[in-house]
Amino acid sequence: MIYTPAHIPDDLIGTSAAILWTAANILATNPASIDAITEAAAQVGHPDHTIRAEVTRMLEHIAVAKAAARFSLHAAIPTGEPTFAWSTWQKAAQGRFELWPILADLAARHESEHDQRNGLTPGRYDLAAFASN
Repeated sequence: MIYTPAHIPDDLIGTSAAILWTAANILATNPASIDAITEAAAQVGHPDHTIRAEVTRMLEHIAVAKAAARFSLHAAIPTGEPTFAWSTWQKAAQGRFELWPILADLAARHESEHDQRNGLTPGRYDLAAFASN
């Protein structure tokens, strides 16, 4: 599959949608990523450190809750893993299940009705390109 990263216009820097789409991009394109949400917040988060930390903590909480709801009964998750930190979900998911859809879904839910008209382009996997290769 070919991944086309989300395009986040400068006007959206610091928003939850920008952080989550950037995290989805990181998760899809950087296998060395340890904590895509924290890494994304460092790239496109609010310029004020305190606000950025609070928003990051909130988004991490939401993403972990969504991952737990989707994968908590997954047989491939070792007992005691993962915890309340997104990085533990990334570690537990490696080779077992895909977390990108969680971040992409959350990013789409955090978009305002005007974001795409203002230049936001969601990230996506192109299955047709994959099938033709």
